[in-house]
Amino acid sequence: LTSHAVQAILVSGFRCEACNYDLQQEKRFCVLCPQGKLGAMKQSNDGRWVHAACATYCPGVFFGPRGVSGINKVNKSLWKKVCCYCNTSGGAALACGAEGCSRTFHVGCAVWTPGLGAR
Repeated sequence: LTSHAVQAILVSGFRCEACNYDLQQEKRFCVLCPQGKLGAMKQSNDGRWVHAACATYCPGVFFGPRGVSGINKVNKSLWKKVCCYCNTSGGAALACGAEGCSRTFHVGCAVWTPGLGAR
């Protein structure tokens, strides 16, 4: 998004789905990463919550007419990989696309880890 687009979203009073449902921050968590309280959330078609960013970049996950879909079909090996930022295997960790790099990471950790900024 451009800075103008982000500003337009902020001025319009955008609220993520979790806020629209008045879901308390303590009860928010993304099934794809451990960064539960950060970022805009979308509900999945089976009632779980996921960051919009995680849903966008996780292979096999997509936005459908009834919410985020495909979470149950995410490659099982992604759930076992350890994230190079948070050092946990909770969630789906993706492999770096750079040739020769073996690092894996959660989308949310790559986006919200201090010092990294949005990638």
